[in-house]
Amino acid sequence: MKNKLISFCKKQRIDENEAIKLIQKSLKGYGYTKTKWKIERFGFYADLRKKHDGAPTIYLVKVIVEMPEYEERFKFFYPHLEFNKQNEARNLTKLLADPRQIETLHRVFKLKGFDLIKPTMKDLNFRPKHLLERQACERNRN
Repeated sequence: MKNKLISFCKKQRIDENEAIKLIQKSLKGYGYTKTKWKIERFGFYADLRKKHDGAPTIYLVKVIVEMPEYEERFKFFYPHLEFNKQNEARNLTKLLADPRQIETLHRVFKLKGFDLIKPTMKDLNFRPKHLLERQACERNRN
């Protein structure tokens, strides 16, 4: 398969970088890159939220964007774009605050072992599942 792609590109006189751009552009049309990248960013947020529960979201976003792993994953999804920490922090903050993303964020947190206490974006609060179960037991006792 790899040889077919290389020979096709040579016949069409498409260089390596142009071929990568074309493939990425075609994948973007199917929502692959944006969706996968969004889930990756939510995963970073969930992991950090687990470690620093109670910290403000903007602080966590700044820490996430500073992580070398975050930049590596960005370059994996967008190898031809320049990584700008300020833009990424702004984009991630907007993404986390977007009410349309609550279901995806909820799904990622469930995969990471957390659950939503309040399902509205205004009062978004995450806790480990075992604490939620303990709180539910205490409520049932009273």
